[in-house]
Amino acid sequence: MPTGIEGLDEMISGGFPRGRVILVIGGPGCGKTILAAQFLYKGISEHNENAVFVSLDETSRKLRMRASSSS
Repeated sequence: MPTGIEGLDEMISGGFPRGRVILVIGGPGCGKTILAAQFLYKGISEHNENAVFVSLDETSRKLRMRASSSS
C-alpha cells in the first residue's frame, strides 16, 4: 500500500504491506506525528481509505497546527 509520501515508498519497496500494523518509533521531534498525519491524509484523499488517528499526548488543535505548517 503506497504511503503517498515522496521518497518513502521507494525506500521501503513500494509502501507498507496491506493489512499490517506498523509501529513508528523515534525520539521527540523526529517527525512521527507528521508522518502519520501525511500517510492518513494521502490514504483518505487519494485512495479512498478509512483512517483513525489516536494520540495520547497530542491535542487536536496542536496536531492541526503542526500539519498545516509542515506543507
